[in-house]
Amino acid sequence: MNQKSCYCGLQKSFAKCCEEIISGTRQAATAEELMRSRYSAFVTGNSDYILKSWHESNRPVDLEKDEDENLDWLPLTIIKTTGGALKDDTGTVEFSTGYRENGKTFYLHEVSNFIKEKSEWFYLNGKVMRDSQHKKAKIGRNDPCPCNSGKKYKKCCG
Repeated sequence: MNQKSCYCGLQKSFAKCCEEIISGTRQAATAEELMRSRYSAFVTGNSDYILKSWHESNRPVDLEKDEDENLDWLPLTIIKTTGGALKDDTGTVEFSTGYRENGKTFYLHEVSNFIKEKSEWFYLNGKVMRDSQHKKAKIGRNDPCPCNSGKKYKKCCG
């Protein structure tokens, strides 16, 4: 990660971006901001925040911590945001990311649904696109790398 940018990809330091939301110093103002803070929480291994920001109607009891401990996360790409603005009560954020685990690269493309209750945004649920979550994407050696570096997979994450 570039020292000048947050894990979520914005050109702010983590301390001035997602960490403020994760720590509870301030609330996410939009669905996209919550999405970005949740991604940063995954990268930093903050399962307490991930659960807290999940809507209680379908929040899991806990996360399998050992499953996510040693992941090397690839950059987050926000593809599309619908609703989820300051005055909205619902919104969707389509995103893609990936991670490396045990020498294998995995890719995730999801449309996440968010809901705002009492001025606070929550992750509601998501629909995984293309591949199933946590399944290896079929990436050819000469395909563009899913980390969006612009390089071929074999010269980057492969």
